[in-house]
Amino acid sequence: MAKKLKRIEINEKAGPGRVRVSRTGGVSASVSPLKGFTLNTKHGARVSKTFKGLTLGLQNLNSVVRGRWSTKKEGLNVNLSKSGLSVSAKNSLGTFNFKNPNRSSATFAGIQIRGKNAAWIAGLGFILDVNIKKVTIGYQSGIILDVSKKHWKSNGKIDKTTPETSFTGAYSKVRVGFNF
Repeated sequence: MAKKLKRIEINEKAGPGRVRVSRTGGVSASVSPLKGFTLNTKHGARVSKTFKGLTLGLQNLNSVVRGRWSTKKEGLNVNLSKSGLSVSAKNSLGTFNFKNPNRSSATFAGIQIRGKNAAWIAGLGFILDVNIKKVTIGYQSGIILDVSKKHWKSNGKIDKTTPETSFTGAYSKVRVGFNF
């Protein structure tokens, strides 16, 4: 199996269009002479119209159906494509896709990771809150890593006769609150 490299790309505006150079996709240029109409050297012509998050269009005579909606407060995203609906939640570690975890993404040490490797990173810790009128129902999960010394101290010195302790482990909790 080949070693995975981080994403390397340049995506810059150049005059009336855009130029994109990437490690995996190569070089492409695009120009949009009219709103909703784009010419691209790699993907051809595209015409589309967006209505309240739903995009309908044609690209090289193939239909395009895409929908993106999000709740700002709860951090939930709903995406629509030809293959169906998916729901994802964004957190400080990345975005976890509930329907298909292999479509999750995470950023670790400045490198964007996608796929099943990102799913466990993004799933390490997230908080999900749903507000229904005056009630908030929430779920939180994560992993606690205890990097402290495992032995107890006595008189400022580590006592090796005490049992080893560690607070490392996974946790999850459900909570209910009332909004006043």
